[in-house]
Amino acid sequence: NQYVEEKLADADMFFRLGFYEEASILYLDIVENYPDQTAYADALFNLAESLYKGDDPYGAREYFERLLQQSGQMRFRPYVQPALGRLIELSIRMEDFEGIERYFAELNRLPAAEVAAITPYFRGKYYFFRGNLAEAERSFLMVPDGAEYTLRARYFLGVVYVKRTELDRALEAFQGVLRSPATTDEDETTVDLTYLAIGRIQYEQQHEDEAIDAYQHISTDSPLF
Repeated sequence: NQYVEEKLADADMFFRLGFYEEASILYLDIVENYPDQTAYADALFNLAESLYKGDDPYGAREYFERLLQQSGQMRFRPYVQPALGRLIELSIRMEDFEGIERYFAELNRLPAAEVAAITPYFRGKYYFFRGNLAEAERSFLMVPDGAEYTLRARYFLGVVYVKRTELDRALEAFQGVLRSPATTDEDETTVDLTYLAIGRIQYEQQHEDEAIDAYQHISTDSPLF
């Protein structure tokens, strides 16, 4: 259906530009009115993602859940893992942990190669926000090098050590973030957060020059500047 494909293209353009509300309106039209079209799976995931990025956690959760309900169909298969990751993130953000073990169980049913890094990373975040720093540390250490969540896991490992006032270990963990290239927007944000954390630790340890050097690595274009 050419109309649906054109609408999807327009929605994708709004999404890439960061106009998430406009994108979600177009994706919603496809989701509600054209479920038999090829574009439906893309639209459903991107609708949920638009709501997630647009700070509508309840709406995002509803549509990520709807995607999971159809995960047995091949066209939804590429979206199952990222949807589960988002649902875990939403559980943590909303402090609603009722269904989180179900999401981890769903992850464990996926092929092992697909979840080697995502499961310990999200378990680490879950334990961290529940205040179980020992289990959080153990989980973050299980995330391998070169994985999608490596930089974020190393950053949170540093935060765990900061929470325990183990500042030298925290610095070592934060330096580990900087040893890997940032390949996504999330990674770039993580790098900026890392320089902020390093700057704060160096300042607390009265290493003013090192603190200034860390802060100067944050681009003036960064929202964290």
